[in-house]
Amino acid sequence: MLLVESQCCPPISLFHEAKKHGSILIEKHENYQKRSFRNRIYLNSSQGRSLFTIPLKKGKNEKQLITQVRIAYDVNWIEQIFRFFQSNYGSAPFYEHYIDDIMMVFSKEHEYLYDLNFEMLNTINKKLKINLRIIETNVYQTGPNEEIIDIRDQIRPTLEYFTSQVQWRYAQVYEEKNSFIPHLSILDMLFCCGPETASIL
Repeated sequence: MLLVESQCCPPISLFHEAKKHGSILIEKHENYQKRSFRNRIYLNSSQGRSLFTIPLKKGKNEKQLITQVRIAYDVNWIEQIFRFFQSNYGSAPFYEHYIDDIMMVFSKEHEYLYDLNFEMLNTINKKLKINLRIIETNVYQTGPNEEIIDIRDQIRPTLEYFTSQVQWRYAQVYEEKNSFIPHLSILDMLFCCGPETASIL
């Protein structure tokens, strides 16, 4: 079982590891940390690797429990991300098969980041059809037992990580222009590869 932090539309590498182990344990009792996949999504665009950040309400989020971090809706970021998907993935082979369910989760306007992330993870899991078992921690895991593989904060949105990790090749949008871009959100592979995503992982 993999122990991981809450992530929004996690990168491909997380699902690769999770598929090998069959289950994910989400750390529900940690403090929020900036510059992580907790509210960052890396996607493909005509300009190359692009970051979309789920905006959070101002405050000392870094010291808050992840379950208490609130999403900000001052700007209509839901419409922004939908337009981004349309512009950059509209031509992807399986975009139409998945976009409605993905946007349905975003459109619920969850108050808390953790709740958005958890529902999105479950939605993506169903679409992938790899039958991951997704569990939440009851208390903060300070010293997981030998049955739990702790990879909290080991998958990071840094350039060093992007260039160092083994990646899975598949046909991407804009690949002729930008070459293959590794370590994007699982949504990139899902929109491009559809039902074959599970076997590629």
